[in-house]
Amino acid sequence: MANYDPGYDDNWVIEVDVCCAIIDNACDNLNYAGTPTYYWPEPDAYGDTYRNQRFTNVEYCSLKTINLGFDGTGSIGAPGAQVNIWNSDGTYPTSVITSYLINPVVDFFPVFTSIDVTPANLILAGDYHVGYTTILNNPGDVLAILSDDGNSGSGRSVEFYLGQWWLMANSWGVDVDFLINVDRCCLPPGYCPVTCSATD
Repeated sequence: MANYDPGYDDNWVIEVDVCCAIIDNACDNLNYAGTPTYYWPEPDAYGDTYRNQRFTNVEYCSLKTINLGFDGTGSIGAPGAQVNIWNSDGTYPTSVITSYLINPVVDFFPVFTSIDVTPANLILAGDYHVGYTTILNNPGDVLAILSDDGNSGSGRSVEFYLGQWWLMANSWGVDVDFLINVDRCCLPPGYCPVTCSATD
């Protein structure tokens, strides 16, 4: 079958409607962790880093605040944290969406380290990850994140070890959920009150 070639270039105009809503209703806190039980220091003897929690938005949601429960007993010195929000392949983090620096960390559980991400206008659906790596300001600095006991885990906690991502259930044998949660505001499934046209 021959290809049709009219002898000139066509520029096709394709227009689609995309959701441009400002989402500020149906707000909640998305949290998978139970009662704080363990703390996980970084750095540790194994070189684990970038501990994070996977979240799932069933519909489009605007992230408002991300909250991390660091442990004052397991932390030493005056460490900071680089906090990342990642895209996800459904299990592990992929590309970084945005990052925030908390340096030094001054809030420890029962007070959460909270970051207002509203200015970033992050509207996400599906899976994404929130986690951190420690900023070592001085020799001996350690920053520890809290988790539950792992009895009700669902394969959402991840760390980076030996050059690759691991589920905590696989690397440590306990399916904990980290004390990381997000405040969000969501649209009903399939609903968008404001659309705008995008052309290509």
